[in-house]
Amino acid sequence: MAGTTALNFNNYESILQSGKDKDDSEDDKQPRLDDIERAQANILTDVAPKRRDVESEEEQNQRTLGMAVSLISHCIDKTISHPFIVLRRQCQVNHRSAGYCLTPFSVLPTLIGIQRHQGFSTLWKGFGSTFVVRGLVISTEVLVTEMAPISVKRNQKLTKFIMHTTLKSMSLMIVTPFYTASLLETLKSNFGNEDSNIFNLNCLINGFNRIIGRNLPRTTRLLPLWKLMIPTVSYHILHYTSTTLIELIIQRYYRKSISNETEDEETTGIPHTMTETYFPELIANFYGNMISDIILYPLETIMHRLLVQGTRTIIDNTDAGVGVVPLDTSYDGVLDCYTSMINEEGIPSLYKGIGSVIVQYLLSFALLRTTRYVFQRLSNNFEYGRSRKIHLS
Repeated sequence: MAGTTALNFNNYESILQSGKDKDDSEDDKQPRLDDIERAQANILTDVAPKRRDVESEEEQNQRTLGMAVSLISHCIDKTISHPFIVLRRQCQVNHRSAGYCLTPFSVLPTLIGIQRHQGFSTLWKGFGSTFVVRGLVISTEVLVTEMAPISVKRNQKLTKFIMHTTLKSMSLMIVTPFYTASLLETLKSNFGNEDSNIFNLNCLINGFNRIIGRNLPRTTRLLPLWKLMIPTVSYHILHYTSTTLIELIIQRYYRKSISNETEDEETTGIPHTMTETYFPELIANFYGNMISDIILYPLETIMHRLLVQGTRTIIDNTDAGVGVVPLDTSYDGVLDCYTSMINEEGIPSLYKGIGSVIVQYLLSFALLRTTRYVFQRLSNNFEYGRSRKIHLS
């Protein structure tokens, strides 16, 4: 009996030991909680660099492509706008015209008539010289800024703006003769003008000749350069100031409206799309230039009339679109030009050719909408490609 009890006791201990070993083996098979957390951390560590690489690559590609689309849009806008700039300037300086081209409907027949009788290239005369003048303005601004030993603190925004406009005024004074030569190239009729060419760069030579007084027409109606600098600098500084102010207002309003539509963007960490990054600047530039052109149009008309006076320039007939008209005005300055136009041609003469401005900005607006559509499609393609790359990696 005792032997049987000892045997049962030994069996009981062996059963307990086998159960304990079984529990230990089952515990080994089940992963612990800290092991799971460590595994998740390792997975996130492996995925995070890939995600950052994908996002940085996307941002770089979007930045490059967005700048390219903006540049192409700007070049196309300047190209399609130039014919209307040519007609607008011819209407402004034509003191003999009976039609004032105040509406788009009166502009198009004149434009078609000039193109039909003089060829397609006549609408883009002086196109190359406009870019030359822009390059001269930028280069002279940089040169004057480097030569002027002026240091302004970052928090002095008003002082910085005043100094910038002062330096810009000095550069515009230097470029005034070349701007005049470029203006004449866009105004001269192709009839009897052998030097007429889209990419004619004679504005550099004619600008230097105007400075040194060589090969100038022998007439007393040609105003001195210092008289021409006053309206030229005034107009461009006012245009620059108003355009900059309007651009700041439009950009702030547009970016605020976009941020209100995409409030969850900051929480998701997704980078800005090309539409949100580049389109506000384009649309702000559009409205800034359009509003400034309309507000300062009378001053631009007076400035152009003074610049071409005494140059013996022959322009196209903007009334019929056929033939030419000589310019033989004799203004003494800005005030005399203004009063003469009001007394002889009426108040609407200050807005001669403004119908071409309306057509110009209608085409620019259509191009702007097309550019926005391209930005949206490209942004959607980048979003789809980015999600696929992250999923596949």
